[in-house]
Amino acid sequence: MKRRIYRAMLTLALGSVVLFALLSLLAAYFTFAGDYKERLDSELSYVAAALNQVEDQRAYLDALGGKTRITWVSQDGTVRFDSQSRANLMGSHLDRPEIQQALASGLGHSERWSATLGETTFYSAVRLEDGSVLRLALTRTSLFSILMGMLGLLALFFLAISSLAVWAAGRVTRAIVRPVNNLDLHHPLDNNVYEELSPLLTQLEHKNQQIARQMEELTQRQTQFAAITGHMAEGLVVLNKSLDVLSINKSAARLFHVEGQPPAGGHILSLCRDMALIRALETARESGHSGREVMAYEGRYYQLVASPVRSGGQLNGMVLLILDVTDGMLSEQSRREFSANVSHELKTPLTAILGYAEIMASGMAPEADMRGFAQRIHDEAARLIRLIEDIIRLSRLDEGAPGAREATVDMGELAAKVVRRLEDQAAKAGIDLQAEGEPLKVRGEPAMLEEMVYNLADNAVKYGRPGGWARIHTGAGTLAVSDNGIGIAPEDQARVFERFYRVDKSHSKAVGGTGLGLSIVKHAAALLGAKISLKSDLGQGTRIEINFPPSRLA
Repeated sequence: MKRRIYRAMLTLALGSVVLFALLSLLAAYFTFAGDYKERLDSELSYVAAALNQVEDQRAYLDALGGKTRITWVSQDGTVRFDSQSRANLMGSHLDRPEIQQALASGLGHSERWSATLGETTFYSAVRLEDGSVLRLALTRTSLFSILMGMLGLLALFFLAISSLAVWAAGRVTRAIVRPVNNLDLHHPLDNNVYEELSPLLTQLEHKNQQIARQMEELTQRQTQFAAITGHMAEGLVVLNKSLDVLSINKSAARLFHVEGQPPAGGHILSLCRDMALIRALETARESGHSGREVMAYEGRYYQLVASPVRSGGQLNGMVLLILDVTDGMLSEQSRREFSANVSHELKTPLTAILGYAEIMASGMAPEADMRGFAQRIHDEAARLIRLIEDIIRLSRLDEGAPGAREATVDMGELAAKVVRRLEDQAAKAGIDLQAEGEPLKVRGEPAMLEEMVYNLADNAVKYGRPGGWARIHTGAGTLAVSDNGIGIAPEDQARVFERFYRVDKSHSKAVGGTGLGLSIVKHAAALLGAKISLKSDLGQGTRIEINFPPSRLA
């Protein structure tokens, strides 16, 4: 805009100067032409008056000289005298218009243009008393000749005026544009500027108000979106068609270790390069349908759902939903392992029972061995019953929290009761089993609490060493069972609470364990809201603590 105004003003200024100069020169030219005629008529009257009075007319005419051409013509057109040419060589002037007019009316005028010389000659003629005609001629230079003669001076003047015009145009342009450049676009109606801009400023004020309302609505929607997505447990990432991150909620940011919002334009693969993520995005982009993959990332499992966003058949972006399915995956894995383990554990005693029964039924066994076979069948059946009972207990614990049979139980008394139940087993194993500590009253289902204590103490006896000891300690909101038995290796400590997991399978089979005791303890503690901690050194012993929450303490 500034350049256009500047060029327009400069062109107007220079054009005005040139036009003014030409018109002034033309006016001066025609003004001088009138002066030429008046001067010529005045000189003609003086010369004619003198010529009528002097006796030697030719001598008078020779003495005049000057720039004005003097011609004296007889009535018949013969040239008597010419100040610039020899009269006897000049032809008749009777055909000259000014001569004819003078002979007819006493005074004649004419002007003739010479294309060859580029000049105009003015003629004035008067009839003398003797009937002859006196003519004066004055030549005037053409306008083009005048211009050519003044060309250098005109160029100098034009350069000076052009410089002044350039400076003035720039200054005026800046003065015109300055109010426009200094407009307060945030408050258009507060501007005191050209009246012609009032409609534009009014419209701009309306647009500003509309934009402000839209921005406020957009901010509210963005705040609502951030509040909703920020409290989602699932990760949510919004991508453009180039897979650059447009938005990421807190859950996804924590997953990918992003502090705050990622920089605009950051590609999703700059956050995570897992192949499952890449496959989900490629599937969504190429097929136009949601791409689904399970990603194992940093020890957990995530369900990825990449949904394309299309408009008019074109891919405009993508929404990536990330769901933590670790619990479900582990539960499914645990279910499969549990089914396999249950099948195996049930099959083992049943196979033994079936084998002994077949031997007895076939009559192949001697009579003396029949009692031993019967005893083995009895032991395997008892083992099978214990296994089934443990499975039933676990199933009940999986069903939910204890019911209405909860009561306040003194864990110290319960520990003493368990010691009495296991004293024969402990004596056989050569283990010194004792209960100690202070009274500890816990609110819960008595049978479940007794099962917890019994399983912990039973494990301490089973995995103890002859001549060793085992202690059940209560007090300060904690139940602890410790021993100086074989201990648990560090690599096994994280898995001992899994179902059917045994540290020493051969030893477990020898002592008749089902592999479900600690799993039952873990589930019971979870229902009570208690925390379990294990500390063990291989070959030195084990200590398992259960810390009850204050809400369970009486």
